[in-house]
Amino acid sequence: MNLTSTTVLQPGDELSKHLPSRGNVFVIGLAVDEVEVLEEHLRTHTKACVMVQFSEVALLYNEFVDAFNNSEGAGRLVFATSLPHWADVNTTSETVQQYHAAIRNATQWSPLSLLGFATGQLMKRNLLRIDVVTPEFISNIFFNETVITADDMRYGPYNHHDCFNGGAVASNCLSNFGATNITVWSMSRVLKVDVPVLQEPITPSMIYANDTGKMLSPLQLAGVAAGGLIALAVLVGVSTTVYCVLQEGRDNKGAPKELTDPVTLIFTDIESSTALWAAHPELMPDSVIAHHRMIRALITYHNCYEVKTVGDSFMIACRSAYAAVQLAHDLQQVLLHFDWGTKTLEESYHEFEGRKAEEDAEYKPPTARLDPEVYRQLWNGLRVRVGIHTGLCDIRYDEVTKGYDYYGRAANMAARTESIANGGQVLLTHATYYSLSTAEREQANVTSLGPVSLGGVPVPVEMYQLNAVPGRTFAALRLDRDSHHY
Repeated sequence: MNLTSTTVLQPGDELSKHLPSRGNVFVIGLAVDEVEVLEEHLRTHTKACVMVQFSEVALLYNEFVDAFNNSEGAGRLVFATSLPHWADVNTTSETVQQYHAAIRNATQWSPLSLLGFATGQLMKRNLLRIDVVTPEFISNIFFNETVITADDMRYGPYNHHDCFNGGAVASNCLSNFGATNITVWSMSRVLKVDVPVLQEPITPSMIYANDTGKMLSPLQLAGVAAGGLIALAVLVGVSTTVYCVLQEGRDNKGAPKELTDPVTLIFTDIESSTALWAAHPELMPDSVIAHHRMIRALITYHNCYEVKTVGDSFMIACRSAYAAVQLAHDLQQVLLHFDWGTKTLEESYHEFEGRKAEEDAEYKPPTARLDPEVYRQLWNGLRVRVGIHTGLCDIRYDEVTKGYDYYGRAANMAARTESIANGGQVLLTHATYYSLSTAEREQANVTSLGPVSLGGVPVPVEMYQLNAVPGRTFAALRLDRDSHHY
C-alpha cells in the first residue's frame, strides 16, 4: 500500500464514499459511528481489506465487537499490536496471567484495560528504581537501561549515546524502538482467541536521521522527552504507523537494487534463544543488544544491507559474495572475543547439551566436555548460526518501511541453509562458494560437507562450512529442522 496516496476527510464527509471496493486501505481517526460503516463495507466488498490502528480498536472496543461479531468481514479488518490476547484463559503470558488475577470479572477484560495494566507494570517496575521521582529520572531509566523488561513485555532499545554534538542533537542521537515482537491480527482473532495471528512476531529495524534544519537543543530535547514520557509509555506498541519526533529515514545506499545482479543473502539466528530468554530474562536484553550492535557494525563495515530482523534473527543482503563471507567470519570472531560479563551463557549451553545427551544416546556434546582452556579458545557468549546463499532475487522497494526486501528462491535457500546450521557454525551453499573468485576461495578457510538435502528443495545442495573459528566442531546438521520464512 502506498501511503503517499491519501485522502483527508472534512467534517460532514461520508467515509463510505471513500473506501475502495477492492485492495487495501489504512483508515486513521475513526468516529464511533464509522465502525459500523467499516463492517458493512467489508461484508459487501469481499476483496477489500481495511487496516486500522490498534489504539482505535482499544478505544472503540465495544463498538468493534458489536459490529463485527459473526460478520464475514471480521477476517479482513486488521491491525498490529505487541500485546498478548487479553481474554486468553490458557495464556502463557505472565502479563495476562497477572492481569486476570487482578481483574477476575471476564466481562471487564479488554485491550484498553490490559494496555493500562501493562503500562502500570512498566511504571511500577521503573519507579522502584528511583529514590526521587522526577520526569528527568524517569526518562533516564529508559535510556540508561536500553532495554526494559516488565513481566514478559519488552520495550526498547532506547539509545542516546553520543547524542549531543555541541549545542545540537547529533545525527545518530536516538534509536527508540519502543514495542518489540509486533504481530498482525484480524478482528476474527479479537473475537476468538484460537484464531491465529496473520503475521508472527516481528521487531522492525529502524534508523532515525535528523533534518539538520530542525535540530533541537539539549534543553529542548530533554523537555520533550520528559514531558512526553508518560504518554509514550501508554502508547508504546499501539499503532501500526510509526511516527518519529525526528525525520525518519533508512540508509539504502548499501542495498542491492539491480534485478539482473545476483544477491548474496545472509540469515542469522541465536542458538537456543527461546530457552535462554526463559532461563535468564534479566541477562538476555543486554546480551541481545550487544549482539545487534556487533552485527550492525559489521553490516556497515562490509557495505552490506540490513533487510530486517525477526525476533533475534537478521536478514542481510550483500552485493558481493566475498563481503558476505567476510561478514560472517568477522561475526564469529567478534562474538568470541566480546566481553559478555558473565559465564551464565556458557553454563546454559552446557546444560542444554547435557539434556540432549540424556535424551539421545547417540548424541555427543560437541562443547560441554572440552578441556576448559580449549573451550575458552573456541567458545564464548551467544552462539549464532549463519546461512549464506547467492542468487537472483525478486527485489521490491517497500513504500511503508522505505527499504528494500528480497523474495524468491534465493531467500528461501538462504533461510533453509541457516536453519540446519548449529550455533557458531557458518554454512555456504555451492552457489555462494563458486561466486567467489579463485583468489577469494584460496583465502576462505572452508570445508566441503558434500550434498545436503534441504526441505522443499528437490535435489541435494552442495554445502560448505566456513571455518570462522578454526578448531570448532559441531553436532550433525539439523536436517530435521524446517526453516523459518521471511
